[in-house]
Amino acid sequence: MMQRGLLAAGLLLSFLAFASLSFPVSALSDSDEYCSKCVANTTTLLKDLEDPSKIESSLNLLCNLAGNKTERQKCKDLVKSLISWVEAEDLVLEKDYSPSEICAMLSFCQTQCCTTPYWPEQIHVSITGVEGEMIIMWTTLELTKNPTVFYGTDSNNLNLKATGTYDTYHFCGWNGWIYQVKLTNLGTNTRFYYKVGDPQYEISLQTLVFDSSPPTNDSSQTTKVAIFGDMDATAVSDYTVSWLSALAWKQQIGLMVHAGDISYSNGYEPIMDQYLRKIEVAASRVPYMPIVGNHEIFWDFVPYKKRFANLAVGQNSASNTSMFYSFNFGNVHFVAYDCEEYFGLAPDLQPGNPQYDWLEADLQKANANRGQQPWVVLFGHRPLYCTALSDRCTTEAARYRSLIEPLIHKYQVDLVVSGHNHNYERTYPVYNNQTVAFNYDNPTATTYVVAGTAGNKEGHGSAFSSTPPSWSVANERYSIFGYTVLTAKGNSSLELQFFDETQRLQDSFSITRS
Repeated sequence: MMQRGLLAAGLLLSFLAFASLSFPVSALSDSDEYCSKCVANTTTLLKDLEDPSKIESSLNLLCNLAGNKTERQKCKDLVKSLISWVEAEDLVLEKDYSPSEICAMLSFCQTQCCTTPYWPEQIHVSITGVEGEMIIMWTTLELTKNPTVFYGTDSNNLNLKATGTYDTYHFCGWNGWIYQVKLTNLGTNTRFYYKVGDPQYEISLQTLVFDSSPPTNDSSQTTKVAIFGDMDATAVSDYTVSWLSALAWKQQIGLMVHAGDISYSNGYEPIMDQYLRKIEVAASRVPYMPIVGNHEIFWDFVPYKKRFANLAVGQNSASNTSMFYSFNFGNVHFVAYDCEEYFGLAPDLQPGNPQYDWLEADLQKANANRGQQPWVVLFGHRPLYCTALSDRCTTEAARYRSLIEPLIHKYQVDLVVSGHNHNYERTYPVYNNQTVAFNYDNPTATTYVVAGTAGNKEGHGSAFSSTPPSWSVANERYSIFGYTVLTAKGNSSLELQFFDETQRLQDSFSITRS
């Protein structure tokens, strides 16, 4: 989590320096020689580092291992960007990363996504924003050029198949291939069984299941969605992942929405592999729709863009990007917003810029379409209202309110869910920092929820303000792990429940319309 001020000019300049590179430092050798030398030298450098401010010049010495002047300069540029990213997340490179991790991030060492060459893993599904479509993704270590999904409505007869595309990237010395297959003409609320892989190599052994999305023209239906933020790949998130998996397989949720900070890989890509393996049981069963948080900033968000198929839903919602998008799911219109560009400065959310203009057009359309999707829910990483003892709940939240709260209010958004803070809290209906009502019956303003509780120990248990504003539901603030479930019941109520990691219901409220 970024604790420092938003206006970090040095970080911005470093970001621009990285953005000017067309590709990262290339793999310097196919052998382990460069990796071993880098690890040995980095171990010595960090051991002898007496002044942390000298970390950049010390790491630049490693760049002399590169083969030519051009590669050495790319290495130094990458060192500068890496330090900026690490500092932006309040991490300490020499303390939070091992020498082998640093050398991988500088591309002197290679990392592998998977333990076997062709076995499909990290399987997850997502929606495209088009009714009757679904995208299935997975990863293998070695390239297979015919990625295929075999599927059907009978688990014993996978009589349909579709093929797709493959892609990769090599930041952090990462080696692996990412596959994406789009299924069409699935209808609605129909169960499909499937396997993935390449028939010339390996096909997943287990027959998996997903249900096509609910219809988008029935406002009377009930829609249930899990919403959470800030989930890592460590044991801290085990309980949340197990409960989400159970909900998915018991058909008690139809969708998972992740409000940023995905895995906390912090630039070391094997952690993202670990995370995607961890959530596969749930994410291969119901669509998984994440949006970026501040911890996705490493490598200019490329791993997020490559590993998740959100460009499709962006194209179908006219944003033409995976960084912000919208979609209908049942009787709810979901809108994902992005505050992470330029280390949280979010200039794209200022009036006249692309995301702001897109957001207004999307909300205007959604508000006019209440007959089919009576509920409009925004989700993104950084909160607009919160009461934790942190700058992010004073100056930062006020900044984001100044950018988009007028749009949220103008188009009568029902609920905004964010993460960033590793706690749970909610507001009463509020606008312009003023409480509009102390209940949720036919509200004339928006309710805000922070749900960054899915599982990361950083900052966990931090205190709330002892003198919260009147818009805060002060007795429903929790510094515990858990997740929320959103239930839209026709056009009459939108209920949100917060469950802790033991599956105990801690909070519940309903926004009602009549």
